[in-house]
Formats: sequence, structure tokens, C-alpha cells
Amino acid sequence: MTVGAAEASRLMLSTAEGGGTAAAAVRLLEKAKADVVGCAFLIELAALGGRKALSVDRCHSVLFY
Repeated sequence: MTVGAAEASRLMLSTAEGGGTAAAAVRLLEKAKADVVGCAFLIELAALGGRKALSVDRCHSVLFY
């Protein structure tokens, strides 16, 4: 992410390869005062519990295992 990519009141959707990485990205975006509206994943591995680490209401996964 580049400086200035996230601004106050800008709606952001985070994509990442895992729940821990996504949670870190969400924290970074929130620190920049962005309004994170959700997270998207290509594959979600339910056994890892990554969704629980996120502070967003909306998450979408294309494939769920």
C-alpha cells in the first residue's frame, strides 16, 4: 500500500491471503482513518479461524473449505 492510498472517509475493501494478514491490513487501514467495509478471499480455510481475527462485518470467500 502506498502513502495516501487510504484517506479518512474513503471506503476500503481489503484482500489478503490469510486472516492474520487481512487483520493486519484492516488495522493499518483503520489507523489511516479509512472505513473498511469488508474483506474478500479467494479461498477460506475454516479450520484456521481467520475470519474471527477480523474486525469487519462483511467477509466474502469464493471457495470455503
